[in-house]
Amino acid sequence: MMTFREFLTERNLARAGAVTVFAIKSKQYGDRSQQDFQSARSYLTPELTDATPDQRLKRIEKVLDKLLSGMINQRRQIGSHVGVSTSGHLFASNLLKKRDRNRRR
Repeated sequence: MMTFREFLTERNLARAGAVTVFAIKSKQYGDRSQQDFQSARSYLTPELTDATPDQRLKRIEKVLDKLLSGMINQRRQIGSHVGVSTSGHLFASNLLKKRDRNRRR
């Protein structure tokens, strides 16, 4: 059976792991967002001077699709940032409480 101190140590390690996972996810979503925005920009780079309205419309559709995909990934990145922040604050709060308890002894 695990002692109470071992339980607290294991719980803090789990929180530290959660912070790391959220940070990795945040980075991945940010990278995906950047790729989508760069892809949208690349669709606009070659100027179509003699394009038909249908060709221009299809091009605009591709750009809008990539922009919206990038915005969705940014939203996911923000959610991961919130997870990092929340987990980090809980982790720090527990460490401060533990430190205060040790000082009182």
